[in-house]
Parts: sequence; structure tokens; C-alpha cells
Amino acid sequence: MPSMLTGLLLAVFVVHLAAFAVLGLRRRQAYYIALVVTFSLLSASMAMRLAAPESTVGHGVPLHDALRMLAWPAATVSIGWTLLRVRARVAARRG
Repeated sequence: MPSMLTGLLLAVFVVHLAAFAVLGLRRRQAYYIALVVTFSLLSASMAMRLAAPESTVGHGVPLHDALRMLAWPAATVSIGWTLLRVRARVAARRG
């Protein structure tokens, strides 16, 4: 991945991380924890890709790839919570 694209993704992920962290603190809802964890891992992944692309963890897996793989379960939880929230809103509207 070109470093310019990596830098752009890092900026996008950091902005999302900051926005969801602020929303989570203001609204005091656990829902935002999964979003903050997801964007923290994605931000760390892009930062490591830029700063230390040769860093590896067990069995030679690049650290930035490991961080990105760890973001998948957090994103899955986040998407699940989002679907539950949307479903509850729709049910509340139907009354």
C-alpha cells in the first residue's frame, strides 16, 4: 500500500477514533467502546505500517497485519450492536 494512502487512512481512522471517543464520553453508552477499540486498532495498524513496517510478531506476521486482524472481532461486535440499536429504534417507532 502506498505510504500516502496509509497516511490518509491513518488520518481517517484517528478522526473517527476521536469522534467516537467524545460521543462515548458524553453519552456514557457502552456501545461506543467497540467503536473506540476498532478505530484504535486500525489507527495503530496504519501507524505501525508507516513507522515500523518491518516489525513482526509470532511466526513472522507483520505487526500492522496482526493489529488489523484484531480489529475484525471488535468491528463485528460494533456492527452487531449497531444492528440491535437500529432494530430497537424501528420497534419503538412501530410502538
